[in-house]
Amino acid sequence: MDDVNEVFADCEDGFVAETSTDDLCGAVARECMRRWFKDVKCDERCNNFESRFVDFVSELPDNVRIEVMKHFERFQYFSHKRTNALLEKIFLELNNLGCCDYDSTVYSHVPKSDGTANSSIDLLIEFKQANAIPNECVAIDQSTLLDAAMMHAQTIVFVDDFCGTGNSFIKLFRDVNLGGIRNTKIVYAVVCCMEEGEKRVEKWGLDKGLHVEVISPVHLRACYEKGECREKSLLVTWSREIGVKKDFELGYKKTQALVAFHSNTPNNTFGYIWSTSSNYEHSPLFPRKERGRPNWLEMAKKARMRKESCYRSKVNGRSGTE
Repeated sequence: MDDVNEVFADCEDGFVAETSTDDLCGAVARECMRRWFKDVKCDERCNNFESRFVDFVSELPDNVRIEVMKHFERFQYFSHKRTNALLEKIFLELNNLGCCDYDSTVYSHVPKSDGTANSSIDLLIEFKQANAIPNECVAIDQSTLLDAAMMHAQTIVFVDDFCGTGNSFIKLFRDVNLGGIRNTKIVYAVVCCMEEGEKRVEKWGLDKGLHVEVISPVHLRACYEKGECREKSLLVTWSREIGVKKDFELGYKKTQALVAFHSNTPNNTFGYIWSTSSNYEHSPLFPRKERGRPNWLEMAKKARMRKESCYRSKVNGRSGTE
């Protein structure tokens, strides 16, 4: 790491010649690979990163280049092996807290709003298999089994890969009778958690009078502190120029995360790292794996929206005649 820090210091003082850019980029890329893959075979996503990083950074505007390299000096990548090792660490912590009892603990995931599979359910299955958790203790169908678990289990553990804002977790309880789970211990077990997201989840629990605890082996802060406005503005302006949508220039809800997983990249991460645009020649280093909804799911969504619209029209009509 010393060679990287030395050159960064020189760059900020304006002492590095133009010809040293590739050397600096190469040093950053090597340091990233060393941190992410200690004694582990590199995966496809990082092979792509390693082969493209020098060219990617070299083509950036001068005022953006150093800032992007600083981002990757802090960037966290979670390979499959590292993720599984952290899941085992989470299970050990749960066990130490007495949260792994067969008769009183239920494990579940944080679902997508449309009910399709996501990284959280993938992680739940891996967590179950790695720690020999019985099928009977895992709630997949949250519309039925989880309701019963919330009423009768002593502990419910929600397994997830990443917590950025905490919104997805909090939305889980939107239609839940919170009075019925005042005595239930709710654990949000996350591989990687942003500090602001953790604070928000814990505050929500306190405000609702619930026993909520966040367990995470990796905690991260937002990239920029409040006083670092110049660097932040620089990234926002450049991101806009390359076609990153306004909502994601600093990541979703301005989370300012520097994270990618072997399976995907959270949209809380800076948009230039994962976002693609058909109008600009920008090829991100860790693109998000996003596909459009299949036709059957899109048709189901439109049918549901029509039904809700008709219902609202009827309600509004009745209100107008009273």
